[in-house]
Amino acid sequence: MIISFIGIYVYINETRLFIITIWLVLLSPKLAEINGIFAYIPYALYILLIIKIFEKKFIAKEKIFINKYLGFTTLGLLLINAVSLIYNNYDTNIILLTFTFLKKFSYIIFYIFFTNMNVEKKYININMKLILVYSLIQFPLIIFQFISNTNRDNISGLFGKSGTGILIQIFLYILVLIIVNKENFIKIKNFQFVFVSLLLMYSALAEVKIGFILIPLIYLMTIFLKKGSFRTILAILIIGLLISVSYKSFIEFYPDQNLFGSSEEFVDYAKNAYGVDSVNRFGFMNLLKSTVLTNKFKIYFGTGLGTTNPSNINVLAGAVAIEYDYLNLHFFTLPLNIVENGIIGTIMWISIYIYILAKNVYMYFKKRTDKSIINIMSIIITVIFIIYNSSIISSSIIILILWLILVVNNGIDD
Repeated sequence: MIISFIGIYVYINETRLFIITIWLVLLSPKLAEINGIFAYIPYALYILLIIKIFEKKFIAKEKIFINKYLGFTTLGLLLINAVSLIYNNYDTNIILLTFTFLKKFSYIIFYIFFTNMNVEKKYININMKLILVYSLIQFPLIIFQFISNTNRDNISGLFGKSGTGILIQIFLYILVLIIVNKENFIKIKNFQFVFVSLLLMYSALAEVKIGFILIPLIYLMTIFLKKGSFRTILAILIIGLLISVSYKSFIEFYPDQNLFGSSEEFVDYAKNAYGVDSVNRFGFMNLLKSTVLTNKFKIYFGTGLGTTNPSNINVLAGAVAIEYDYLNLHFFTLPLNIVENGIIGTIMWISIYIYILAKNVYMYFKKRTDKSIINIMSIIITVIFIIYNSSIISSSIIILILWLILVVNNGIDD
């Protein structure tokens, strides 16, 4: 009854629903450490957002706008998932189907709600700035966790256990916003260099090896799109020095983690870091074909909605996830998507992000706006992490932040 009253209180005011959605999603991983049930807060919010969208459409009779490409591609992906599930005849249940539908298609829920919500611009701007503040308060927590001998995978501030990949991805989105929109976002002179230094420090403390590649890469790409001048060359020199110093410190802390000693070591890490009997970031297709993708239909159209969902709760565990638990499909986006959606479904899903990228590249060359730069870099970060982990389909936080940035910056619709 209490939960119902809270839900109604949040739901009846659209601005309140917008704000509560952002902050409960952001806090849900940390709250889940108190009680596991809080990990499902985002799914309750997805339901509220869907109800709100239907209310606006069918009761308030408001016009609901949705980009045609996003809409039709999502419907096509849902159809492939449904047909594959029926064709492959895997055991499932309504709870699993509902849960995985909300999880898999949360991006379109966020997109439709954010695009059509009646929320004043000032509340949107305030909460975007608060997200920056929230990211900054992670650093003292990170230092405390490090000196407290917290497991390196759990040095992630308020982003829960094993949240280092999610946190570094959010930091990169914030870095882009700071560089491009510093006049409105943060007015401290040269703060971007301070932030880059903090990110490199975090990469060293939490052993986030990809940070040493992505932080300078994203910084320099953003600077180039923003100005492309002598300052870019100067920035390269400064960032190069910071990388050199921070990476040497990293190797001193973790001498066994020097992946950049040779190209062979780096390639071997990408293909075999999690063992030859588990999927890795690359070279996983032959393993999938010899195990779960046993025929051409599965290769092209996948196993169906919810079949790969990992869970310790029986009713939420997909049949494929149970049978092929040892493959650790949920570790990485690409093998997980290929198994559940097939090659065709995966191409359709990736095409959503390629479409948004292409649209903003066009707008960049046409008008060279800050918004187009933010959207281009946000998609580039997302595509990189599609290879690195499974955050874009498993983390409500990443999906929320990305689609909030895209909608606020008109990255999908003119």
